Amino acid sequence: MPDGASRDPEPSAARGGTDTSIGPAMSKSADLLLALGLSGAVTLPCCTASSDGSKPEADAGAGGTSVATGGSATAQAGGAGGRRDPAPTDAGSGGASAGGGASNAGGSGSPSAGGAAPQGDGGDPPTGTVEVVVAVGRGGRTTISCDDGRSWIENRIETAETARCWGHPDDAIPEYLDAAETIPNPDWIECDHHSGHTTGLVYEGGWFFKSMGWGTEGRTLRSQDGVTWEAPAPAFDATYMGLVTVGGVLFAMGVPVGHVSPDLGLTWEETAEIGWDVGHVRHATASTHGGGTVLMLLDQTALATRDAGATFEPMSIPCSNTLGLTSGGDVSVFTSQDGSVCTTTDGGRSWTQHSAAQSAWTRAVWDGAALHFWGEGDAGAASRFTSTDGAAWTVTPLTSRVSLETVGVTTTGTFVGTNAIWNGGYENQRFYRSEDGITWDTLPATAFAAGHPISRFAAGRVAANAYCSGG
Repeated sequence: MPDGASRDPEPSAARGGTDTSIGPAMSKSADLLLALGLSGAVTLPCCTASSDGSKPEADAGAGGTSVATGGSATAQAGGAGGRRDPAPTDAGSGGASAGGGASNAGGSGSPSAGGAAPQGDGGDPPTGTVEVVVAVGRGGRTTISCDDGRSWIENRIETAETARCWGHPDDAIPEYLDAAETIPNPDWIECDHHSGHTTGLVYEGGWFFKSMGWGTEGRTLRSQDGVTWEAPAPAFDATYMGLVTVGGVLFAMGVPVGHVSPDLGLTWEETAEIGWDVGHVRHATASTHGGGTVLMLLDQTALATRDAGATFEPMSIPCSNTLGLTSGGDVSVFTSQDGSVCTTTDGGRSWTQHSAAQSAWTRAVWDGAALHFWGEGDAGAASRFTSTDGAAWTVTPLTSRVSLETVGVTTTGTFVGTNAIWNGGYENQRFYRSEDGITWDTLPATAFAAGHPISRFAAGRVAANAYCSGG
């Protein structure tokens, strides 16, 4: 995060406390279960409460690696209590465009919620397709890259050009903001509690999907180019959807109910009722365990579903102050700001806490082979942390001076990222690119349009189009 930025824009959900019971189960159609490849009950672990920590730019350390291995605490299924914060965590954004059939131009989307994993099997890409990397953020912002993160084009927003997310108007300071930590701003808008707050982004079956809206009706939109978006389904009477995909099925997890789509967002079914008393969904991820498990973190609890949302079971996670939930295969990790990582390999039934870093800056991302996050390692050195099992983490100091908050992965395995600009001014926004997650290039100011904060990345192959022609 830039110097002087101090506001944590998205609150974390604290854990511990008593079990939270979830409402009566709702029967799901046989078609939906078949789409998941499930012959019996399936539990979907959903979301974890998100709080993106503000991290100062750290000096790059010297080379070499070290291994940080696990700590101790293991928790079995149980509820999670905690506080409720006024500002939301990340999760989608909308727009309008004409429809179109699904184009399986790429592979299936990653079961991760933290960043796009490479698609396909490593062979030649399908003829007539191009890679598109999509970035989304506050104020309905979207921008895309057609050149593996080297430049970003088609910057779009749903607010006035002069609008700014942070600061405060001269005559009114939101009650949950500290006036000493904000700056006067006549063009201030409340980007958290806003219809353009993008709360989720995934790629599946040749389409990008994003969920939007916090404190407003939820929207889920889709796009085959990352620029023009359509809303094939009506707005949901739910707020904050952690958007994930597993087995070709989309899950928009929110309260008081979630929604599930087996047909690339054309139709949606309600899950069992989650209710309002457990707070909002903060994070979600999808594990391949058991044929498909969705995990989610809410303000007052953590839940898993293994049957496409027909039932939910509580989870107990010993970590707190989460940056996000991410999955790679059967391994799901909960990354904490304090550098600890909680890991499950059984679809959320049990979690083990590990000490990985002095502090973490980003949620983890899955690149198809390993999980990665960035933070402070030995002696406070800016480092990349890598693990294949979520328990043993290899620490590699960075060779570049960067300030990372949001990181994603392209289909080629390239890492892309942005810094935090809370109160730091839009002119301080940076886009980064790295082929190994260790040496980072800072893109020139001419390679992107500075704007509202970026919260998520996703990548996939789509049919060549007017924006990304592949020529």
